[in-house]
Amino acid sequence: MAFTNLWDQTFPPDVQLASLGAADLRQLRVDTQQRMAAISGLDASKPAFGSDAQPASWNGVLFFATDTGIIYQWNNPSWTNITASFVKGNVVYKNTTPVTHTGTTTEDTIFTSTALNPLTVNSSYRIQVGFAVSSQGGSSSTYKLKVNGSIVQSTTINSPVGGNGYWFEYILSAAGSGNMAISSREFQGNKFFEGITSGSFAIDLTLGNNTFVLTWTNGTGTDAQTFIQFIIESL
Repeated sequence: MAFTNLWDQTFPPDVQLASLGAADLRQLRVDTQQRMAAISGLDASKPAFGSDAQPASWNGVLFFATDTGIIYQWNNPSWTNITASFVKGNVVYKNTTPVTHTGTTTEDTIFTSTALNPLTVNSSYRIQVGFAVSSQGGSSSTYKLKVNGSIVQSTTINSPVGGNGYWFEYILSAAGSGNMAISSREFQGNKFFEGITSGSFAIDLTLGNNTFVLTWTNGTGTDAQTFIQFIIESL
């Protein structure tokens, strides 16, 4: 949100006329009230501290986004997502609204997470993906999990699986500058597979946040799936 007045620690100057004191006090009250009211609200309405005369003086101020559940900290000149600093071993992104996908053979985005706190040494994410394939033609379909645009898993689906469908669980950890270690396990119907994906992948960890994307490419236009969940936990 924009403030009525910019915050300037050098105002009013020592030479300010005493007769203007009442007006200055009223302005100070407006400035203080607006900034206190701006500690929470919609994600897009974060305070415009960058416009103040001394924006770095606000470093450390927190903003609680009531629509996305993200906690931000002002570190001039921008906001930093620090949700994972407060939420340990808990869900930082969750989408359990069923998505039905069919009728196209292009690579389509099914889920996209919000921007999440960057991984640091010894920090990890747990990711859970669930979906059911109701129809699969002769050509294979492709499921991909991406982090910051890099593919960390690409799986080929050849036939529908009844019962519980497919369920994947991943553990992703920072393995050093520009790298991420991944391990996973998988259920297909009533069959369990351990370590289907493992190893180290080159990931751009310099973006200031991490975005997880799930895509699907049908082999034929009649292929159909229902995606059940995309859940990310900070460990």
